[in-house]
Amino acid sequence: MTAETSQTTKWIACPPSELSWRDWGDVVVVYHHGSADTHQLTPLGAEAIRSLQAAPLTAAELRDRLSQVFEVESDQDLLRYLEQLMLRFDELGLVERAP
Repeated sequence: MTAETSQTTKWIACPPSELSWRDWGDVVVVYHHGSADTHQLTPLGAEAIRSLQAAPLTAAELRDRLSQVFEVESDQDLLRYLEQLMLRFDELGLVERAP
């Protein structure tokens, strides 16, 4: 994903009704009703999906939001991680590019 794409491509998560959540603090499990798959997520990954359920965001906007929630630096490493995470979540059907 290019720098321009991370600034312009908005991501959106599948609707809340399609996911069932279990949260044990450092591990979050989400069941996707559409695929019948269960996924183990980090708290950061879970918050990314929840943020994208609230509103479509670019990877850069998501980075800025999550860096505040988790009190971590909003840097290029986090942006690259989130760009890869969005691509993986897209493959799993948890998020998609917003229209």
